[in-house]
Parts: sequence; C-alpha cells; structure tokens
Amino acid sequence: MSKEAKFKIDFIPHTGQQEVLDGIMKSSADVVVVVCSRGWGKTLFTTQSIAIPPTIKYDHFQVCWIAPNYKIARAPIDDVLFGINENTGERFINDKCPNTGFTFFEHKKGDNEVHWWNGSKWFLRSADAPDSIVSKGYNLIVIDEGALIPKDVFQKQILPIARKKNCKIVIITTPRGKNWVYHLYLDGLDASKPRYISFRQPWNKRPDYPQLLIDLMKDLPQHIRDQEFNAMFLDGGGGVFKNLDKIFLGKEISYQSDTQEWFHPEWRSLSSSNLSVMAIDFAKSVDYTVISIMTY
Repeated sequence: MSKEAKFKIDFIPHTGQQEVLDGIMKSSADVVVVVCSRGWGKTLFTTQSIAIPPTIKYDHFQVCWIAPNYKIARAPIDDVLFGINENTGERFINDKCPNTGFTFFEHKKGDNEVHWWNGSKWFLRSADAPDSIVSKGYNLIVIDEGALIPKDVFQKQILPIARKKNCKIVIITTPRGKNWVYHLYLDGLDASKPRYISFRQPWNKRPDYPQLLIDLMKDLPQHIRDQEFNAMFLDGGGGVFKNLDKIFLGKEISYQSDTQEWFHPEWRSLSSSNLSVMAIDFAKSVDYTVISIMTY
C-alpha cells in the first residue's frame, strides 16, 4: 500500500485573527490593511492564514514578503516555517512529510527565497534595500510592519510590482503616526472604496494575551499604550504632541506633491521692518517639517 504525503499546519487562529480572516474572505478588496497591537500574532497569522493557503492551492504562485529590514523579513521563515508552537512543542509546519519524506518546501538562504513543491515561490525583500524589491510582478504582496516603511518606497518600488492579474496587497502593522498607512486605512473604512478593506485589532482582541504585558502596559504613558497596544493612529507618531486635530483651527493645507510650495495670502504685504521670529522643526524620520513665523 503506497503512502500519501500530507501537508499539515499546526495553527488555530485566535478570535481576533479569525475575525480578520472572515472579513477578508467575504470581501473582494485588493488592498487589505490590518492595524494591530504588539503581540497580536501578525507574522504567524499572515504566514499561516494569508500566504500559505494560495501558495499550496495554486501552482507557481508568487509571493513577495516585504519588511523594513531583512531581520523582520526573515520572520516568516525563522518564526513560522521553522518555528515551534509553544503550546504543543511541535513545529508549526514540517518541511518534509514524516511518513514519506516528501519535501514540501526548501529555504534558499542565499537568495532569501522559499521554493515549494508545486513551483510556487516566496521572495523576502527589505525596504532598506529598495532596489531589491524592483522585479517582476507577484500574485500576493505582504508588507510586514508597513508603518515603518517610507512612503516613497511604497509608491516607487512596491506598487509597480503589483501588476499581476488579481494581485492582492496585504499591509499588516502596528501604527506609527498618521503616515501613508493611516490614509490607506481610512480608505478601507470608506464604503465608497470597495477596492480597500481595513481592520483594527487592539491587544484585547487576542483572548490569551500575555498577562505580563497586560500588567506592564498599565505603567506606560497613555500615548505609548494607545499606539503600541490599542493600535491607534496618533498625531506625531505617538510623541509629545497630542490631540492636534482638536487644537488646530482653520482649513487644512494639502499638497498635490512633496515639492509644492504654499504662501500665506498676507505674506507679501508684511512689512520688512517688523520683528519676526522663525522656528523650524525638521522632520527627519516621521511626519512633516514645520516652519512657524510670528511677526510683531
């Protein structure tokens, strides 16, 4: 009697992860944004529930997994494909069938790739080496910790590789200020934009959330707790400037491009003899550079 190779995944989504998965399965959206807390299980969920199913279902399925750096990009391999389920003590996935010895996947270390038995492939790429992303099109693009990836990399290197028919982009991240991920998240909440869908998963969406983290987060400043554990988008990346939306008055100034200039309508009429004080806050990592001028 011949033995049959069976591929098994040792993973059961918690209720928060199942909620997201059900929402994705019911939607026809092409861009999925999942904003979640630290410790929610982003990598495990995305690998097991988003990347693996189509990989083993369709021959020659192409996945590009992008993260802010290669250490994070390797997480699906180190923590999942070769990781151990702490609840069972067993591997989440076996690379070989224990009954037949059939090889399900191989990790090509030098190329940061995973090759599957049916011709499907995973390509691990880093946003800090953006030119490594530029390549062919993919069927699925996973952007892990997308809030830490610059907007320019998303627009110039990542978006162009989403050119295969029916390509899906999944962005899963903990928030980091109101950057480009925030605006895509808002698109996913807009019923008039069915191409997008968004989910927010704070820490309490995971029923077995570690008690140690629950206890420790109580002593954290509110803005850190809100961003890292309640998965909330904050002004200024969770820094000292809070509630700006409620403080500022007047019409918001928006730009069609990063090089566009704006002048106050009364700027030209100000007398050069007046005393002026100028302050500049250079936004080198997040948010925008702010220039304030007060004339007396």
